[in-house]
Amino acid sequence: MAVFNTEMYLRKCIQSLIDQTFSQWELICINDGSTDGSLLVLNEFADKDPRIQVYSQPNSGRHAVPFNKAVELAKGEFIFSLDSDDYISTDFLENAYNRIIETNADLCLPELLFIQVDGKESHRIGPYNNDYDIILSNKKAVELSLDWQIHGVGLWRASIIKEIKSDEDGFSVEYSARLRFLKCNKVVFSKGQYYYLQHPNATTKKLGLRQFYYIELDYKLVRLLRDNQFDNSVLVNFEWQRIARLIQTARLYYSKKQLLSKENIKTIKLLIKKSYNDIYISLCKEKLNELSLKKKLRYKALFLNFQIFKLYCYFKTNY
Repeated sequence: MAVFNTEMYLRKCIQSLIDQTFSQWELICINDGSTDGSLLVLNEFADKDPRIQVYSQPNSGRHAVPFNKAVELAKGEFIFSLDSDDYISTDFLENAYNRIIETNADLCLPELLFIQVDGKESHRIGPYNNDYDIILSNKKAVELSLDWQIHGVGLWRASIIKEIKSDEDGFSVEYSARLRFLKCNKVVFSKGQYYYLQHPNATTKKLGLRQFYYIELDYKLVRLLRDNQFDNSVLVNFEWQRIARLIQTARLYYSKKQLLSKENIKTIKLLIKKSYNDIYISLCKEKLNELSLKKKLRYKALFLNFQIFKLYCYFKTNY
């Protein structure tokens, strides 16, 4: 568990693990340079429970760095990542572990519930087709994850996590998850919940390069699909998502440009142009030939010229 300035939520998080009906676990906490009382809370729990280990390091500024450190220290056969402001239901580990043993799967996914600070549920991702008995292949899991029909927050076989660590560039955790899916022999589901807390102080909510690097993630994912010979229908559907995300990202850039540094503006413009050029090549090769004629004409018009694309996004944002 990577920990940085989550004192307010940390007790509930760790207590949800202590309350598990499955007791054979270890919690490796990496304090990533917290400046609040997080380290005191961690030590308080560690003094009472030998299953909890606490390590400290200077702040890395990236979640993947302390996570990878924890993975190196982990001794168990299975690993799951619990964010320090989230929590889990008491039956999470027992249900997930039993399902993996029963099916010999490499990954078991619980329900993922998105919870607001007032306790209200805003969204949930359950098992595919609401079927807890379904078993997915590695490619099917990747396909379903592309539009969030399934998530990647679950109990993983440790050998896979240790082989494919999270990219430490700070933006490609979701790419690492897809690489891990491809290493799985089976992906299964179990009852039990992971509660993902959404709050104003979350780093994913702050404006920065992360919001714009999603188009770079899409660029890498489309190559992953091509390199692993996914069906053309999967590629077409993802290219459609990719176009929509590029337009959304360009509009975000024009609406927030005044809040960005000159260095970030330069980086974002390069990212948008790189993604645009790659999609343009796809359109020229008619990789989107399964789209309707209306949509195909619309997007071919947008991608006919980069200046037209920029003007479209600018005017859609400002007028």
